[in-house]
This record gives sequence, C-alpha cells and structure tokens, in this order.
Amino acid sequence: MIIDSHTHLGRNEHINVSVDELLRSMDAAKIDKALVFAGKLNNHPNEDMYKNIAPHQDRLYGIAAWHPNDTQHDLFLLERSIEEGKVQGVKFYLGYDHWYPTDLRIYDVLEILQEKKIPAIFHCGDCLCTVQQAKLKYAHPLGIDEVAVDHPNLKIVIAHMAYPWERDAAEVCYKNKNVFADVSGFVYGAFDAKNIVDFKKVLDEFTTVAGGTDKLLFGSDFPISNQKSYVETIDDLIGMKTISENIHKVFNLL
Repeated sequence: MIIDSHTHLGRNEHINVSVDELLRSMDAAKIDKALVFAGKLNNHPNEDMYKNIAPHQDRLYGIAAWHPNDTQHDLFLLERSIEEGKVQGVKFYLGYDHWYPTDLRIYDVLEILQEKKIPAIFHCGDCLCTVQQAKLKYAHPLGIDEVAVDHPNLKIVIAHMAYPWERDAAEVCYKNKNVFADVSGFVYGAFDAKNIVDFKKVLDEFTTVAGGTDKLLFGSDFPISNQKSYVETIDDLIGMKTISENIHKVFNLL
C-alpha cells in the first residue's frame, strides 16, 4: 500500500486543485491513500478541508493547520475535530507565517497532540517562490530539536527533509527517536534527468547522516510535484517499499 503523507488542496495562485483532481492523480500514480493539508496559504482553512474530504474517508485523511495567533476557541475546535477523527495531524507553516518552532504560543497545541498521539508536521526548508513574503530564517530545522526534547512522546515530521538543510534535518532525526522527515516537494511538476541526479544526492546525504531510511516518509507535495513521477523516482532511487511502511510509525492509519 502506498500512502502519500503530503498533499494539498487549494483555490488560489499558489495552489489551485480540487479533490477530484487529487483522486485522479492518486489513481494514475497507484497511490492508495493520502494525507491532505489545510492552510490559509492556499485559501483552504481547516473547516473547508474537513468538508471537502469527508465523502472520501476511505482514501483521504485530514491534516489541520495551526498558527500561533489562533485563539483558545480555535484550540477547542481543533481538539474536538481530533476527537471526532477528522484530524490525523497538525501542520505548522513556519517560514510562511514568520515564527520559530520553539514559539511558546504553540506549546498548548503540542501538549494536546502528544496526549492524543497525533503528530506535528513543520514546514522546513525551501518556500514556494511565488510567496514573496516568506522568510527562510524561520524554516531552518534546528529548532525542531528543542521541540522534540521538550515533547519526547510527540511524533514530529520535518517536511521536505528541510532542503537545502537536509544534513541538519537528518541530524535532528538521528538524535531524536520521535522525529521523522518526509521526502516531498523537491521539484515543481515532474522529475527530469537532472532533478533525479540532484535528488539522489540529497537522499544519500540525508540517509548517511540519519543512519538509513527508517526516518523517511513518502510524500509528494501534490499538486506542486507530480505524484506519478514522484512514486517512480523514489522507487528507482531507494525503493517505495523501503519507506512506505514508515508512515505507520507516525500516523494512526488503517
């Protein structure tokens, strides 16, 4: 079974794609299930995400978005959505929203996630070139180490291997048993020959520092990256089977 741990829906200039388009792409790539991220960045807030994926609970799982400025009421709604099974993880958009992972305003959320055994996903590394206001200094993965130490029973995912800081991300994963990384978002569209060579170097560097592929999760970053091309490339470089089962170490999926 192939589960894509990093996909988006949206309706603006950054990300514009529907549920039907996602499902067609999954079918073409022979992807069985996918985690779907909410986010203000792509004009797809939590409640819209819950509604859009609800008819497809056999294939699509919700990942809510959270910002430090969200209120206690928002926290109540998030906790209720977790208890109702609508949320399988929470995404934090560091570089896009201009805050560090050690920001104490999110620690109430992290405590809930730790208690409910729901993972936290942090956007790290490169930001979309179309989002001019993004600030990379907030997206460095080293701050994830402190979060992992302060919340040792919280599963954490560093999105995108924090490229171009994949060595730092790998060290954080190696040091902390509760930290993982997904391989998503390395290319816009499909891989070409040069992309594949470059991606292999990144994967080799990460796995050398992390001590293998045990901390890697498959993810595409659809629609930014082409799912079918991603599956084929990962299968050629490290083997889909090698990392497909790692997702069950992090997410409580059927």
